[in-house]
Formats: sequence, C-alpha cells, structure tokens
Amino acid sequence: MGKKLGEGGFGSVYEATRVSDGLKVAVKIVRPGGYSDRICIPGHPNPLPREIALHVLANEGAKLSEIIRLLDWEERDDKYIMVLEHPSPCMDLSEFIECHGGAITEDLAKSIMRQAIQAAIECFKRGVFHRDIKLENFLINTETFEVKLIDFGCGDLLNKTSYTTLTGTWAYCCPEMLKTDRYHALPAMVWSLGLMLYRLVCGKLPEKYILYWINDKNWYRDDLSKECCRFINACLQQDPGQRIQIKDILFHEWFQVKGM
Repeated sequence: MGKKLGEGGFGSVYEATRVSDGLKVAVKIVRPGGYSDRICIPGHPNPLPREIALHVLANEGAKLSEIIRLLDWEERDDKYIMVLEHPSPCMDLSEFIECHGGAITEDLAKSIMRQAIQAAIECFKRGVFHRDIKLENFLINTETFEVKLIDFGCGDLLNKTSYTTLTGTWAYCCPEMLKTDRYHALPAMVWSLGLMLYRLVCGKLPEKYILYWINDKNWYRDDLSKECCRFINACLQQDPGQRIQIKDILFHEWFQVKGM
C-alpha cells in the first residue's frame, strides 16, 4: 500500500503495488453506509455490494478502455476492498482543466467527450446506469489523453421504468427530477454529459439564465464553433423528450467536423 489518492464520504483510495507481479494499482476501501446495499447479478449466487456488482457488470465482455477495470475484490465484516486499474500518470478531469487555466480547447474537449459518451453507452449495453457522470468521475492520462470512467458507488441497474431516488451529484441533477421527482436513465445521462461538456469548454457549470438561452436553442459563444454550441443546446433541453437521444449523440454534427 502507498499514499492516499483521495477520500470520499464512504471510502478512501490508495496507491498500491500488486505483490505477484509489481503492477501499479489503486485500492479502494469502502466502509458500511451510503450506497452499500446489495443487489443480485447473473453468475453470482449471493447478492453483492452494489458498487462491486455494477463494476463487475460494466467490465463484462470485451475489455473497454474507457471504463476502469476492477481487477479483484474482497468483502470483510466491516468493509469491502476493490483492487482497480491505475493509469499513470493521471488525474481526474476536474483537476486537469484547473491545470489548463480552468477550461480546455474545443478539440481536446471533443476527444474527451467522445470517450466519455462511449463509456456511458457501453455501461447501458451492459445493464448499468452510472448515475454520477461528472468531471471528477473520469480519470485522464496526462500523456495520452485517454479517459476512463470510475466510481460506480451511486449507480443502479438499468431500468426502462423511471427512477425516483437521486444518488448522484446535486449540481448535475436533471430538471425533470427537480420538477416531478422522477427521471429516466437515458435522457438524464444526456443532461449530465451536456453539463460536463459545458464545464470543459467554459470552465464552470451554466448559470440559470444561460440554461434558459440554451433551452431556446439560442446560446452561442464566439470562442466556440457553432456545432459545439448546437450540441450543448441539444443536450441541455429542459424537456427530456426534446434532448438528443443517446443513440444519436455520437452522430451529431459536432463529432463529424474536423478539428480546428
């Protein structure tokens, strides 16, 4: 075990080295509390802690570079321990944009968003709704700019029916949850991705009056391409039925234009 990398409400993450082969990994130790309820998944006769179960599902099938790998886990009486892939050198996207003056170029944001969207889509394909898409939950390799989704502690199994519990980050909460106390997974994910892109290129989350302009599809910035602005407008519609659908998102014109 090495130095502490981070700490949240219910757990801590440390650098570590796997003794068998010297592989550098991250070890997450989670204490009881928070979202430590248990769920059943195929292939496991006994219910697993929710975070472990969702991570197992997200890692099923062909290896996907955009989702952090769960290498091993162990459950004890007072905690569970997860051994995770640990890219190096890396930092979370929130730290990354701070190191770049608070915002990044549109071209780099496009590369990051393409990977983030791919991670979200693959989670859906594997029956997982992450529920906490934000900059802090993506690691970026600072040399290759490869991005990986982390932290499934707020997630849930993917349902076609609506959800009524908010377990992610309040600032990224979709408006339908605030208005009706319920939301559906796919349009809620699109909203979170739109906020994430806005923060990448603008340096902060949008103010209320900005969201009104976006909802009217009338928000533009001179330092961003019209395609990028239209993509943000498409993601951040107040009515979930008016948002771009997750299946169409990577076909948006913004992803088709060549870099500047």
